Amino acid sequence: MDFSDFLLPSAVCLDADISSRKKLLEKIAQLLAEVGSAADVQAIFDRLSAREKLGSTALGNAVAIPHCRIQSIEWPITAVLRIKQAIDYGAPDNLKVALFFALLVPEQAPEAHLKILAELAKRLQNSSWTEKLMAAPDVDSLVAELKKNSVA
Repeated sequence: MDFSDFLLPSAVCLDADISSRKKLLEKIAQLLAEVGSAADVQAIFDRLSAREKLGSTALGNAVAIPHCRIQSIEWPITAVLRIKQAIDYGAPDNLKVALFFALLVPEQAPEAHLKILAELAKRLQNSSWTEKLMAAPDVDSLVAELKKNSVA
C-alpha cells in the first residue's frame, strides 16, 4: 500500500498562492472532497484542523503530511499541494513548508493510516527525491515521479 496508489492527478495542485495554514487546510480539504470523498469540505477541514492542533504534521525539509481519519469514506484519499511561497508550519527544523502530502483515511482503518504515513515519511527523508518533486514542472511529472519511486 503506497501513497501514490490513491493519488489522482486531479488531486494535485502545483504552485498555489496560499499564505496561511488555515487557507492551506481549506485548499487541501477542497482537493480531497473533489476527488470522490463522501465527506464534505467542512468536515474534512475540521478533522485536518483538529489533527494539526495536536501537533504539526511538518516533517522538516520543507515537507508536511496533513492527515486524518474520517467516518464517511471507504478507502484512502490523497492529495498533493505545492505552494508558491513556503509558510511557517511548525516544522522541527524551523524551515518553512512548501510541499504538502495530504492523507484522508477511513475511520475504521487505523492500520492502513499508519502504514501509508510511515512509508511516505520514510521516502520523504530522501532530500534529492523531495527536490525532484519540488522542481516538477507539471502535475503529470510530479505524479510520474511519485509512482516511479513507489514501494508497492
